[in-house]
Amino acid sequence: MTDQKFDTNSEVTFKGFTVLVKGYSKGWYSLLTEEGDTVKARAKDLSEVKAGNESDDEDTTKVRIKPRMENYTIGLGQTVSGRDTVDIDDGTAGRLRGLDAVAAIQESAKLMVELGQEYLSKGMKKQLAGINFDGLSLFAFFQERYEGKNNGMVRMNMGNVLRGMEQRLEKQLNKEEVK
Repeated sequence: MTDQKFDTNSEVTFKGFTVLVKGYSKGWYSLLTEEGDTVKARAKDLSEVKAGNESDDEDTTKVRIKPRMENYTIGLGQTVSGRDTVDIDDGTAGRLRGLDAVAAIQESAKLMVELGQEYLSKGMKKQLAGINFDGLSLFAFFQERYEGKNNGMVRMNMGNVLRGMEQRLEKQLNKEEVK
């Protein structure tokens, strides 16, 4: 039984703004803002969108989620647009630092194929069983998946994909050492 009050892909009001419900899990709603950010909220903080798209609040300030910048290293490189990079300064960040979206996807797909890790998760591995990915088809998969995202968003997502791959490989190696 679920306590879900709002349907996925329905519009709701959160802190005076209209947002889209993307999912529900364990009492929390995942919401997509107009800026493309994902935020979490409880049902008590949400309300149905009124007719005419009016909210209770006339306040027009935007909801911004600020990252804890002390967790990041700034300025070890330049982005494609000329800004200082912001990353966690690990090997994966170094590999992708300053690349545009296409180059980040190419680099990631190439590395995944070289290491025999052509899937993102166990679920994806089962779903894609029997399909032999090469660098080009994996590149096309990621191109489609991240179409419309900016360079920084693609680099961040590809970094997370590579870090997940590193964790899977590490677990696999640890299991083999135990045997």
